[in-house]
Amino acid sequence: MSLGKKKARDVLTELMAKARPLVGLALSLAALGLAVRDVALSEVMRTLAGANYGLVMLAFLAAMAATGVTVLRWRLLLQPHPARTSRLFHIFMIAHLLNVVLPAKLGTVARVYLAGEAENISKAFVLGSIAVEKVLDSLIVALLGVIIVPFVFLPEWLWQPGLGTGILFLALFLSMILAGRHRHRVINWSESLGARLSLRRHFDLSRQLGLILDSFAVLSRPGIRWPLWGWSVVTWGAGILANQLTMMALGIQIPLVAAVFLLVVLQLGTKLPSSPGNMGVFHYLVVLSLSVFSVEKGLALSCGLLLHAVVVLLPSLFGAFYLWRESYSLAEVGLPRGGV
Repeated sequence: MSLGKKKARDVLTELMAKARPLVGLALSLAALGLAVRDVALSEVMRTLAGANYGLVMLAFLAAMAATGVTVLRWRLLLQPHPARTSRLFHIFMIAHLLNVVLPAKLGTVARVYLAGEAENISKAFVLGSIAVEKVLDSLIVALLGVIIVPFVFLPEWLWQPGLGTGILFLALFLSMILAGRHRHRVINWSESLGARLSLRRHFDLSRQLGLILDSFAVLSRPGIRWPLWGWSVVTWGAGILANQLTMMALGIQIPLVAAVFLLVVLQLGTKLPSSPGNMGVFHYLVVLSLSVFSVEKGLALSCGLLLHAVVVLLPSLFGAFYLWRESYSLAEVGLPRGGV
């Protein structure tokens, strides 16, 4: 590659990196504007003041239970490497905090780095375990979307991207199983391709690829495969419960399927680029979801604010505490010092 082309590529990459936070901020502001439009904020404040905060606390406990089960499943995904559950929980909460406060969702980078360092596990293997986790979760969310089809009309803005997402992650899931089972063939193919293209350090890359493929092998182990699905179902069941309890705290009396529908919409919608903590986007998605069940917009916005606090803001306090207790810097969690 010529020097001029390389420089142009580097400039383009830098511009794209800088533009992403701006795009996310613009999307968040637009979503926030749509969420509060035609809503009396004084009425929203009165609604929040009259909420049943005993149920809100139960919703928070359900959300934290979902996190705890996710950590237990992550420990299972890291086998055969031993890992301390308490340490993984600390790392997971720090990653959650970073996803909330930074303009790019870099929690995964932190999880890879911190788990690799703290538990002396190859970072490539940790990365593979998180990839398996994400694919499992996405498949279950897609399955939940299919399950609720007989009970609620899915708007076009949901079922079209949802169908595409489900097909994509099913393909990824099957690919992971096949790649894990045929590890040596994949590595040999990558080494052959690297040699043909004269790629530098292709043998080191093949070694890293091998470690990632090792993490995929967990999907084919009979003693682990079914517990993984079991923990996943419990995780998302707790998430649905958190949604339902939050709605009940505001007196929103709609069927349980609404809590499932809300979870599916939030999981799909919050993947879009947005401001830190999905501000605006999260709230508008709640308003949009509950409108399907004829919930008044002001009440739906109140639910969005409360649910955001339950599943995003309050858990961040745990991350802040563990980040402070461990005295980590950005460099120590694998993030650049000069900002994101």
